[in-house]
Amino acid sequence: MLAVFRNVDLGDIRVIKDKNNEPLFCLSDICKTLDIQNPSDVKSAILREFELPRLNLGRFETGFGVKQFTMIDEAQLYYVLNTSRSPKAKPFRMWVNKEVLPRIRKTGEYSLKQALPKNYEEALEHLLAQVKENKKLQQERTALLQSETKLKRLMHSGLTYTSTQIAKELGLSSAKELHRILNIANIIYKSGGVWVTYARYTFEDDAKKILINKNEIINNGTLEVYKTRWTQTGREFLLREWEKILRSVKGGENAQNKRISRSAEEVG
Repeated sequence: MLAVFRNVDLGDIRVIKDKNNEPLFCLSDICKTLDIQNPSDVKSAILREFELPRLNLGRFETGFGVKQFTMIDEAQLYYVLNTSRSPKAKPFRMWVNKEVLPRIRKTGEYSLKQALPKNYEEALEHLLAQVKENKKLQQERTALLQSETKLKRLMHSGLTYTSTQIAKELGLSSAKELHRILNIANIIYKSGGVWVTYARYTFEDDAKKILINKNEIINNGTLEVYKTRWTQTGREFLLREWEKILRSVKGGENAQNKRISRSAEEVG
C-alpha cells in the first residue's frame, strides 16, 4: 500500500511498508526535498555505510506508468538527513519525527488513512495536483534535454569530421560507400574532383552548412589538396536522417532495376 505525505514547504514523500510492516521511504523524494541532484550517489553512500549489497525497491504509479524506485528504511533515512548539508534537512527531520512516523504508528499497524483523500473533491484535487506536478517534471526534463543538446552543439560547433569517421558511425565499411549512397540520394555529387552538396543542402550561413572542403598541405608542403569534411550540423543531419536516406536509395535502386528489366524484355 502506498501513502503520500504532503508538506507545503517540503513537498511529497511516498511511503510503503516492508514485510515487517515497517515504513520505507522513497529515496528520490528525499533527494528532491534536500535538493540533491544525483540520488545514485546517495544510494551508493548508504550501501557503503550499512554494508549492504542492495536496497529495497518499490513499484508504484507515477502518471507515466508504473515505475520502480529505491526505498530506504528509517535508519537509512536518518543517515541521509544527518549527513546532508541542506538547510531543509532539519525541518524535514522534524516533520518526519512529529507527523509522518506518529501517523504511521498511530494504530500499531501500517494504516495511513489520513494520507488518503477523504472524499471525491479531495481525490480530484490530489489528481489535479499530481497532473500539474507531472507536467512540470516533463517540462523540466524537456528543458534539460534541450540545454544538453545546445551545450553539445556548442562544444562541437568548431569540429569537423572525415567521411571515414561518419561512415564508421553509420556502420558502413568505408567513406566510398558513404559517398555512393549520398550521391544516389541526391545529397552530394562530385565536382572538380571533390564532393559538394546539391543546391537544396547548400547554405551561405556557416552554421547551417553540412559539408565543407578544406584545403590541406601534404608531402612536406609541396602539394595542396582539398579534403571533404562534415560539419557538426552535417553529422547530426546524417545520423538523424540516415534511415530515411537508406529507404530513398533502396526505392531508387529498385525503380532503376525495374526499368532495366523492362528494357531487357523489350529488346528480347
